Amino acid sequence: MLRSFRPLVYGLNSFAGAALALLVGLLVGLPIPYWAMSTAFIVSHPLSGATRSKAVYRVFGTVIGATVAIIMVPAMAEAPVLLTLGLSAWLGVCLFFSMLDRSPRSYVVMLAGYTAAMIAFPSVDAPQMVWDTAVARVTEITLGIVCATFVHSVFWPQSVGNVLRAKARGWLRDASQWLLDCVDNAEIEQLGADRRHLAVDAVDLKILATHLPFDTSHLADTTRTVRALLGRMLLLLPLLSGLSDRRVALGGPLAPDMAALFARVRDWIDRGIPEGEASALAAATAELARTHDASDWRGQISTALLVRLEQAIGTVDICHRISRHLDDPAPAQDAELQALIASSPSPGSTRHDDRFTAGISALSAAAALGACCLFWIATGWADGAGAAVMTAVFCCLFAAQDNPMQGILRFGIGTLLSIALSGVYMVEILPHVQGYGPLVLSLSPVLVLAGMFSTNPRWAIVALSFQMGVCTLLALQESANPDFERFLNSSVGEMVAMGFAVFFTTTVRRIGNDGAISRLRGAMHADLARVASARTPPNLEHTLARTADRLALLTPRLALADQGSPGRRDAEEGLRGLRIALNLAVLQNLRTQMERSPRAAISRVLKTVAAHFGALPPVRRPPGAPAALLEQIDLALGRLAISQEHHRAEAIATLVALRRNLFPQASASTPLPAPPPPPPADGQTA
Repeated sequence: MLRSFRPLVYGLNSFAGAALALLVGLLVGLPIPYWAMSTAFIVSHPLSGATRSKAVYRVFGTVIGATVAIIMVPAMAEAPVLLTLGLSAWLGVCLFFSMLDRSPRSYVVMLAGYTAAMIAFPSVDAPQMVWDTAVARVTEITLGIVCATFVHSVFWPQSVGNVLRAKARGWLRDASQWLLDCVDNAEIEQLGADRRHLAVDAVDLKILATHLPFDTSHLADTTRTVRALLGRMLLLLPLLSGLSDRRVALGGPLAPDMAALFARVRDWIDRGIPEGEASALAAATAELARTHDASDWRGQISTALLVRLEQAIGTVDICHRISRHLDDPAPAQDAELQALIASSPSPGSTRHDDRFTAGISALSAAAALGACCLFWIATGWADGAGAAVMTAVFCCLFAAQDNPMQGILRFGIGTLLSIALSGVYMVEILPHVQGYGPLVLSLSPVLVLAGMFSTNPRWAIVALSFQMGVCTLLALQESANPDFERFLNSSVGEMVAMGFAVFFTTTVRRIGNDGAISRLRGAMHADLARVASARTPPNLEHTLARTADRLALLTPRLALADQGSPGRRDAEEGLRGLRIALNLAVLQNLRTQMERSPRAAISRVLKTVAAHFGALPPVRRPPGAPAALLEQIDLALGRLAISQEHHRAEAIATLVALRRNLFPQASASTPLPAPPPPPPADGQTA
């Protein structure tokens, strides 16, 4: 029942944290207590673990930013242009490193960037007071953080672990449905819808997991286990995508032995993936793939389908086993599960660094702040410090978005609403309010309602900017006497700051969804060339984790790209690139275990793939793979078709997958003819 009231509970909690911060600020005599109130709204999050993760790192970032301001202001107060350059450069550097670290730790450097501006600019007219200003701001911000964290942790906290576990269960149900669609040869449109839905949900789970170490549930101590689960879940996406492609390519009715196997898989899924049955099912699938006739293209497609089915069965089963282990915090007794959890790579070692986006975002933020400060200096605007501070805040808060202008404009909508409502409060309500209690009661309806709206991702930015605007514009202090001059200056300052942020966002930083997808694809090309040209087999777990991280960045952009747009086509290419990366890593590991003839054929394929992707431009749409590569893949398939290699079926499946991904429209392969039978022994007839 509480779940249906979650928006109301969060709205009450966020307002209670802000009201508590204001009360304490008034009691201890802080100079600007409404900063504590605004900070409480900024830190609040519907999940208590996420609130705590933001709180810890924001405190560190605030202290670092205040220290920088204390150092820079006295040294450069007499040279405003030099101070502007210094703070702009500091903001840009902090934003750059913040965007490279896509974890809650990024709050440290982001807050260090704009907190320095927040303290330095209001202190330029009185540099001797910068220490007092810094101490006051740090105290106010820390107070807001502590109050919000306390309220959200004590009163009806919503656990990150519980939400993550419920979402993971739903994701696994959807993945099982996708596997069932593949088994039943569902329509291509349905398979595509399943894939996009799962991909976006997987990203949400990965974001949730970053807050898990700060959670109150028992899952806070199972970060590595959750990481292993997310890694296997993300691996399922290219596996199921490849499986659906092979099933569609095979078409038609299945052979009796395959039809019987698929019926067993369908029954296994329908019974909810029961524990202990996957091993026998996967073994039967592997045996059928090993003995399957792969002398023609249809046989090779069938073999590839069976191998992918075996891998999908195993991965779905391990995902469910990890999920059950999360429900039971006792140590895992399953040796395979223990090994998988222990070997899950750290996200930092496999994280994709988009330095171009980080660099151009840092440049646009520094340019926007510098331009706003120069405008302030040139015009002699008495309240230009507020505009400079808000410019820094706007540029930092929305830097991680592909199109920050949309976020800034949404923030602007909330700000305009707060200006309108604050004007009504100043004229009609505050003159009649005396004391803290009546003040809180008068503000509670609108701020609680805004908190309820902030639980909806579509309205979260608007609601937050509205809450911040009301606190800042009303300048709530010991007395509620309206200050119309300050109200107008603050309103104009926010609009000017928004104008500078939007202008430099649209002129300096023209990234957009399609550009981000293109850069991800370029990075994938470099990785594909590196994996294909490796002298020693690459670490499969590391390759999977790195491609999974690129997938996590790519999939939300796939959902945003319009059908038929360059972004949609590039996103489809990106998903295909993920499958190619897995296939190349598997080929590199398989070829070292093979006999001379198939090993040489696979080596030629890998060499040509490395040359192809290594020569591609980093951003432009790549040309098709060379025809020579198709011939080499077919030659390798022919060698494997007549070999008795132990890993023959997996190698055939991997080459078929590579062929389908690089040459999706190519006709059937022409494998080598079967070798002649050996001559009869002496005394025997042929």
